[in-house]
This record gives sequence, C-alpha cells and structure tokens, in this order.
Amino acid sequence: MEETRNPSIETLIARIRERAYNLYRTRQMLCAEAVLSAMNQGLNGGLTQAQAAAMAAPFCAALGESGCLCGALSGAVMASGLLLG
Repeated sequence: MEETRNPSIETLIARIRERAYNLYRTRQMLCAEAVLSAMNQGLNGGLTQAQAAAMAAPFCAALGESGCLCGALSGAVMASGLLLG
C-alpha cells in the first residue's frame, strides 16, 4: 500500500527542521532548546522563545552531559507534551 503525503505537512516539517538546525548550527541555542523552540514556533505552542529555551535548558547535551538521552530527542518529546498533552 502506497502512503499518500500531504504537501503542506511536508513543508511545515521541513520549515521546523530547518529552523531547529539553524538555531543549533549558529550556536543561538543548544540541541533541546533549538528543537523545542522550532516546534513551538512552527506549531503555535504558545511559549515565547525565552520560555522554550529556559524549559529545555536542563535537557541539553544529553541531560547535562550525563550521556543518558539525546538533547534533540528530549526537545521533541517536550514539544509533543506541550502540543498534545
């Protein structure tokens, strides 16, 4: 069975991905901060950029360099909770 793709959703995903990548690449934010901020902005989560960064800060660099969990994954999980929970 072939999967049907929605072009508007694909465009939104691409914009969110690019925004998170740019925030991280230009060192404006760390991994969890960049992902949460980009998803919050792209999906109208209701947080300011400063709030998103503050909320995600402890999850950056694999949970404070503990090596336990990828910061980007942590940011995506927080955004899922923000938007779905």
